[in-house]
Amino acid sequence: MDKKITVENLREAIFDVLKTMFFEPLQAVEKDITLLDWFSRKQALFAAKLTFSGPKNGFFYMIVPESVATEITANFLGIDESETDTEQKIDTIKEALNMIGGRVFSFFDREGEYKLNIPELISVEAHKHEILKKINGKTVFIELTDNRLAAGVRIDT
Repeated sequence: MDKKITVENLREAIFDVLKTMFFEPLQAVEKDITLLDWFSRKQALFAAKLTFSGPKNGFFYMIVPESVATEITANFLGIDESETDTEQKIDTIKEALNMIGGRVFSFFDREGEYKLNIPELISVEAHKHEILKKINGKTVFIELTDNRLAAGVRIDT
C-alpha cells in the first residue's frame, strides 16, 4: 500500500469509526463545495484538530454541528441526549477525531513513523463560522440521516 494519507483512507477511517463506535448511518457527499457552504450559519459548531508529525506533518480536523455532537455523545456513552453536557460533547468529538487519525495511520504506518498529538478544540462558539475560512485541506463531507458533518486533513510537509 502507498505510504501516504489519501482522501480514500481518510474516508474509510471516518466511516469505520462513526459506524462502529458511534452507531451513525452516513454517506459521503461528492460535491465541489466549501466548509462555509456546507454548514448553516445558524448552527453552533464544534471544531477540533489533531496534529501529527513524521515523514509529513499536518493535522486532521473535524467540524460537527452541536446537534450531531449531542447525538454521537449520547450514542457513545449510552445515555439519553438530554443527559449530555458541553464537556462530554467536546471530549467525544476529540475522541472521535483521535480514533479517525489512528485508523488512517493503521492503513500504512506499520513502523510507527507518524506520531499523533493530543486532540484539541479549535472552536465551540455558537454561530462563529470564521474558523471555517481558516481551515483548508482535503475535506470529506458527510451526510447523516438528518444532519451533516465534515472531517479532513491538511498536510504541510
